[in-house]
Amino acid sequence: MFLDAFRKNFRQATILWVAVLALFFSYRVDWVVISGALSF
Repeated sequence: MFLDAFRKNFRQATILWVAVLALFFSYRVDWVVISGALSF
């Protein structure tokens, strides 16, 4: 029963975590760009 639930939810969880990581990466890139622009 556990493995069935795991298989069923694995795809949704993976898609969610990929979205979270993409958001984090975009915020990080923005922070680096802004920090670099302010140091001139």
